[in-house]
Amino acid sequence: MKAFFRYTAWLVAASLLVGMLAFLYMKTRALDSSQRTAVNGLVRDLKQLDADWNVEVLRSKTGLSSSYDQVTQPQLGTLAAEKAIAARSAGLLDPRLKEAQTQLNTALATKIDLIDQFKAQNAILRNSMRFIPLAAEDLKGKARKAAESAPGAANEMLTLVNRVDEVLIETLKLGNGSDSAAIGRIRSLVGPLVTRPGEFPQPVAESLGIFVNHLVTILAQKEREEEVFAQLAKLPVVERIDEVSGAFESAFEKAGDNRETYHIALFAYSAFLLALLAFMGWRMRRSYLEVSRLNVSLVRTNEILQRKAGQVA
Repeated sequence: MKAFFRYTAWLVAASLLVGMLAFLYMKTRALDSSQRTAVNGLVRDLKQLDADWNVEVLRSKTGLSSSYDQVTQPQLGTLAAEKAIAARSAGLLDPRLKEAQTQLNTALATKIDLIDQFKAQNAILRNSMRFIPLAAEDLKGKARKAAESAPGAANEMLTLVNRVDEVLIETLKLGNGSDSAAIGRIRSLVGPLVTRPGEFPQPVAESLGIFVNHLVTILAQKEREEEVFAQLAKLPVVERIDEVSGAFESAFEKAGDNRETYHIALFAYSAFLLALLAFMGWRMRRSYLEVSRLNVSLVRTNEILQRKAGQVA
C-alpha cells in the first residue's frame, strides 16, 4: 500500500512538472503577429463600412435610394466586422480593451435603433409625399369648380389655388432636403387655411382636410427625422472604433512584453527540469552502485558462510 501511494505521488509530481512546462510553452506561442495585422485590417474595414452606412442613410433620406436594403447591407457588414474584431482579440484579457469593445457595441446598437426609427418614419414620410401632389390637384380642381359655380367666390378660390401651389412647392423641396426654416414657412402658409375650413364649400373643405392631413404628417415626420439625424450626428461610433484600435494596440504591446517574460520563465524552468533530471540520474546511478556493492558484499558473505559450514561438517 505504501508503494502504491509513493508511486502515485511520483506520478502526480511528474504530471505537474510536465503541465507547467506545457503552460509556459503555450504562453510563449499565444501571441501571433499576424493577429495584429488582421485586427488592424478589420478596424479599417469597420470604419469604411460605417462611412458607407452613413452615405446610404443620407441617400435614402434625400430620395436618391428607393430601397432600404441598401441601408441594411452596410449595417450587416459593420456588425460582422465588429464581431470579427472581438473574436480576434478574445485571447487578450485586457480590461481597457474589453471596456472599449463594450462601448463600441453599445454605440452600434444605438445607431441601429436610430436608423430603424428613421426607416419607419421615412416610410410614412414617403407615402405622404407620394400622395400630397394628388391631394393638391384634387383640392385645386374642386376650388376651380367652386369658382365657376359661384363667381362671387372666384377671387377667394383663386387665392386658395395659389396658396396650395406655394405650399406644395415648399413641401416637395422639403422632402429632398433638410431645412428647419422651411417647416416654419409651410406652417405660416397653411395656417390661415386651417383656421377657416367652414368658409369654403363642402367639397373644397373636405379636399382641404385631406391635403392638410398629408401635410401635417409630412411636417411631423420631417421634424422627427431631423431629431433622429441630430442624435446620429452626436453618436461617437468612429471615436469608439478608434478607442478599440488603441486599446488593442496597447493590449498587444502588453502581451508582447508578457511573452518575453514567459520566454525567460520557460528557459529558467527548462534549466530547472534539466538540473532535476541530472540530479535524479545521479541519484539513480548512486543507488545502482550502492546496490551493486551490497550485492557483491552479500555474495562474499554467502561464500564465507558456505566455507565455514563445510569445515564444520
